[in-house]
Amino acid sequence: MNTNEQFRLLLKKHGMSIKEIAYMIETPYETVRNWTRDCNAKGYRLMPNYALIAVKLSIEQKSREE
Repeated sequence: MNTNEQFRLLLKKHGMSIKEIAYMIETPYETVRNWTRDCNAKGYRLMPNYALIAVKLSIEQKSREE
C-alpha cells in the first residue's frame, strides 16, 4: 500500500477533510488534494513519506487534546 492509499484510509477512519489536514500540516490545499486523487488522474502526486508521518502525528496530537 503506498502513502496515498494510507492517507486516504486515515482521512476516512478519522472523518477528516482535506482542508483540515492541509491546515494541520501547513500544506497548500491543492497539494493535499492531489494526494487523494486516483493515480491515473490529472494532478496526481505521490505523497512523500514525511508528509504521511506529519499527518499521523498531527492526528494523534489532536486526539490527545480532545
